[in-house]
Amino acid sequence: MYYIYILKNPITKLPFYVGVGKENRQSSCSREQQHINEAIKFSQGKRLKHPNKHKFNTILQIQKQGLSVEIEITSKFQDEKSAFIEEQRLIALYGRRDLKTGILTNLTSGGEGCVNQSEETKAKRRQTLKGRVSPSKGLKFGSYSKERCDNISKSCKGRIPWNKGKKGLQKAWNKGIKMTAEQRKNMGPPKGRIPWNKGIKHNITSN
Repeated sequence: MYYIYILKNPITKLPFYVGVGKENRQSSCSREQQHINEAIKFSQGKRLKHPNKHKFNTILQIQKQGLSVEIEITSKFQDEKSAFIEEQRLIALYGRRDLKTGILTNLTSGGEGCVNQSEETKAKRRQTLKGRVSPSKGLKFGSYSKERCDNISKSCKGRIPWNKGKKGLQKAWNKGIKMTAEQRKNMGPPKGRIPWNKGIKHNITSN
């Protein structure tokens, strides 16, 4: 189940952010609460990926006054696509501050991905990425060339293999060590937890 949430200023009662959330999402907190947590991390100087500073500053200004951000759930949808369409409609209705068309701090028009960003936002992203060297620069993917294979062979020449002179399998570090009854008890799953593979039948076929 997907839903539309709106973050509002408790003083003016006006919205400043619109987003899409998902019930039972694999996270410790809801998507709308995550914005508030990220704003706190931002105020503590922690680095965030593509931070929405205008949104964070709005949240922090509200908290400085001893107030809490109002969260309104407006509608729910069975599928993600319908939720995105409603998100786009609301963002277009209220307008965006970065485009000087309204009051929202959203940096996109809604929907999947970062679409229809303002020129100011694009310029800021270009500035943050300027001068960075790609970690994959100069790397060749796929099969190694003959030259590289020769270089690897030369670099390994003269090295003594770690298992040279050792016969058969190495003795396990715990071989011959007997576990106590208490250790065996602690190895089992926590009391009350249902094994992930309980009730699953494996089909064994023979050639």
